[in-house]
Amino acid sequence: PSSSSSSSSSSSQYALQGGYAGAVSAADAAVAMIAQLSSGNNKKDEPIGGGGGREVKKLTQDEEDLLLDSALGFDPRVLILARHYSSSSSPSSSSSSSSSFARHALRVIRNLPPPIAATFGSAASTTSPRRPVGGKEEIVYDLIVVGGGLTGLTAALTVLDGGGSVAIVEKEPFLGGNSAWASSGVNAAPPQYDDGEEAESSSQNEDNGSVDSIARFARDTLKSGNGDEGLVAALASGSMSAVKWMEKRLDIELDKVAQLGGHSVARTRRSKGGMIGQELVTRIARIVKTFAADFKNGDGAAAAGAGNRGVPLFRLLTRATATRIVLGEAEDASPPLGGVNILHYSLADKTRKKQANSTTTTTIQGTLKGRYIAVTTGGYANDRRSHGLLYSNRPDLQGFPTTNGRWATGDGIGLATAVGADTVDMQQVQVHPTAFVDLDHPTAARKTLCAELLRGVGGILLKRTYTTNRFVDELAPRDEIVARMKSAAAESGSPSFVILLSEAMSQAAGKHAEHYLKKALLRRFESIEDVATWGNMSTAALKQTLTEYNRHAAAGGAGPHGKRFFHNTPIDTEGGFVGGVVVPAIHYTMGGLRIAPNASVIAKSGAEIKGLLAGGEVTGGMHGKNRLGGNALTECVVFGRTIGQRVLQEKDEWRKEEEEE
Repeated sequence: PSSSSSSSSSSSQYALQGGYAGAVSAADAAVAMIAQLSSGNNKKDEPIGGGGGREVKKLTQDEEDLLLDSALGFDPRVLILARHYSSSSSPSSSSSSSSSFARHALRVIRNLPPPIAATFGSAASTTSPRRPVGGKEEIVYDLIVVGGGLTGLTAALTVLDGGGSVAIVEKEPFLGGNSAWASSGVNAAPPQYDDGEEAESSSQNEDNGSVDSIARFARDTLKSGNGDEGLVAALASGSMSAVKWMEKRLDIELDKVAQLGGHSVARTRRSKGGMIGQELVTRIARIVKTFAADFKNGDGAAAAGAGNRGVPLFRLLTRATATRIVLGEAEDASPPLGGVNILHYSLADKTRKKQANSTTTTTIQGTLKGRYIAVTTGGYANDRRSHGLLYSNRPDLQGFPTTNGRWATGDGIGLATAVGADTVDMQQVQVHPTAFVDLDHPTAARKTLCAELLRGVGGILLKRTYTTNRFVDELAPRDEIVARMKSAAAESGSPSFVILLSEAMSQAAGKHAEHYLKKALLRRFESIEDVATWGNMSTAALKQTLTEYNRHAAAGGAGPHGKRFFHNTPIDTEGGFVGGVVVPAIHYTMGGLRIAPNASVIAKSGAEIKGLLAGGEVTGGMHGKNRLGGNALTECVVFGRTIGQRVLQEKDEWRKEEEEE
């Protein structure tokens, strides 16, 4: 990044004052401070810095190795820090200075790219994958990812595993986005043989003996939303390989299978941990970050001199907002698929002053260059601007709560349309039927999602009235349930509803039920009378509702309101219950950037935009008017892997072209 106060070249010149001898002196000071913090010398495992100050405990072996390599490799950034902190320390404050040096050096090495090569009286070469731009050498990443949710992280890890380099730009201080909140599961259908016979690994549904397949998964998805057939085919055909990749690469077992609304069979997978979105994001982010300390040389030659460690395989910029995309930046930069592309960003750099107990934020403008730019910023379900994407396309949703975080404002759509990208289905916004009402904060604009899994294990929806309570098939597509809820609310005069689970259903929901109980969004009831009193319902009507529900479950076939699947029945009407209050809430935006099944962004002309890819909720067309539960996480991984594979397929060709030049 660049700012008005400094530049890469001036920093290098400052670091190297005194020539080679000065650099050696600074490197010697760095080694001394590293040794003071090493795991071998700091045997008491105490915080270093004294006086209640930090902060850096003893260095791990990996941190020690990284700092020593950088110091002895004459990295000018590390030498600048070493010179400053060694000259400003006294015997009484040496440990504090060493701690500050280590903290800042590790942060700079991991988060900033290597500086342009500096010299100590002789040429120091770099062998990183770079390309001349504007008369100087610049780092060119194989992939720049805008948005650090599951799609972007999957794309990044795919490229990193293939030996490519990646930069991620994320506007929040953390990774994950809405992906971390998705909890119902990941949909996957088993593959078929070429002759059309079902594979032996096909899923057997216990309720009706039906067999799942890629074709059946695609049919269910198209029936629900009437989306783009090509995108749906890519989703369904890539679903099982995505699950296998998650299980192997992320070391997670997706061995729990449930049936969600709109699915004709059980195909939604989750882990024993239950909160699958958070688990996936945590695991993949941890793996991706391990690449931050790894470097590669573009042509495999031995590096020599300063700034010569090559391009970092992975660079992460958080609190960084992408502001502009420029495609095919230089006239002479024309490898296949778009040349060298530029991403402009604005970085909020926060500095905390301990003595004044205040935080100062400095905005730094920067650019990144990459072969591909992938837009994976998510949807616009929390864009509350009066003329933003949400209200300009769906003004009828003003006043609705949302399940989305503050970051879901459709930034990536604006970035891509500014370079000619087309959009599709922008008016298609999904209102989820069940978002919890926190009874301590009933009017909160953001609600916690009541996962569809709770209905998948048998949970029933009830009107808060003194008459018949059930009003809908709880496993119908989401848009159908919401429509029934609107009618029921108009009849009853109550905008909220009760979701009720038997003890057996609660046990089947596992970690989900435990999580919601801990947050006091669900509560336990010892009897049906307690439920009726709490929910402002008639005890007699509620007993009759549950008795009829059990009767239809035992009889089979279509029950009241067309329900066909009755999981975890019969309900013990004398047993314990778990229940909560729910309302509909804005949950997902089906509209977004128009893409091809290979993840290329489509221009308004209908052509693919070279060098620009997209995946996840920022895109539109796949889900049509309604998204099936469990398809969001599947889409993230399937299209994240597609993005990564596209980049890797072109990588070798780019390298060959550069060598020829």
